[in-house]
Amino acid sequence: MSIAKKQKQLITSDKIPSKIAWIVYRWAVPLLLICVALRQIVLVYTVGLTPWKGGGFGMFASVDKARSRLIMVEGITTEGKLIKIDINSVENIFSTRKLTLLKAIPQQELLQELAYKVLESELQPTKNEGIYRLTQEKSLSSQVVSLQQVKAQVWNFHFDPQTHRIWYEPLSSKVEVSK
Repeated sequence: MSIAKKQKQLITSDKIPSKIAWIVYRWAVPLLLICVALRQIVLVYTVGLTPWKGGGFGMFASVDKARSRLIMVEGITTEGKLIKIDINSVENIFSTRKLTLLKAIPQQELLQELAYKVLESELQPTKNEGIYRLTQEKSLSSQVVSLQQVKAQVWNFHFDPQTHRIWYEPLSSKVEVSK
């Protein structure tokens, strides 16, 4: 039996009561997928959603995924010195889930929450000069520094296949919090 006869038989059978129901039956899934894809595209261009999230329709067309995004956090000490903060050390004050969400969908509220939590923490220098990490507990060490201001921003990875050049650009606006 040909496909056209099967379709005609479906339309006239008791399983699908009307032509409208048949249209819904046939087009519901493709329309749903189109809606999901359009929603994901809109979120990528409006709120900075990574193409790998929200449906994943852009995952094969982009190197922009949450893992390749950076959260840059800088602080100004009470002495006025600019320092960089190791974002891997904030796991005890800011959940890994929130960091992943912040990279996937940069939200000003989450960036501000991160900045305030870093501002209230104490920092110790790492082996790399100018880079500090959060301390686990209160310390009386002379190397511990406190901050008077914190700046946080999400940066996006870019790759140019013609020149093989890699660079980062700001994806979100910079959040600044002060005591």
